[in-house]
Amino acid sequence: MARDIGLLILRLAGLYLAAGHGWGKLVGLASGQSRFVEGVANMGFPMPVLFAWAAGLAEFAGGLAMALGLFTRWAALLAGCTMFVAAFVRLHPALTCAARAARNFSIAARMRVLTMRAALT
Repeated sequence: MARDIGLLILRLAGLYLAAGHGWGKLVGLASGQSRFVEGVANMGFPMPVLFAWAAGLAEFAGGLAMALGLFTRWAALLAGCTMFVAAFVRLHPALTCAARAARNFSIAARMRVLTMRAALT
C-alpha cells in the first residue's frame, strides 16, 4: 500500500512537471513570445533554440510519460537531466563551483534516488 502511494506521488509529480513547466515552455516557444531561448543562450549552451525546444519537450513528454507509467526509465532520465541543469546551472549561477557542489550534493543525491526508484518501477 505504501509503495503504491509512493508511486502515485511520483507520477503526480511527473504530471505537474508536464503540465506546469513543459507545456508552458512549448506554448511560449511555439508562439515566439518566450524569453526562454535568451535564458538558454545566457547559460552558454550552443544552438540555444534547439536546446530550448529539447528542454521543453523533455519536460513535457518526460513528465507525461511518467504520469502515465510509460517508458518511465527514459522519461525520468530526460526530466532529471533537465531539472539538473535548472537546479545547478540556472538557479544558482552566482555560487562558486566548490560552494555549489557542497551546497547541492544532497539535492543531487535525492534526485538520483527518485530517478532510480522511478526507473525500477
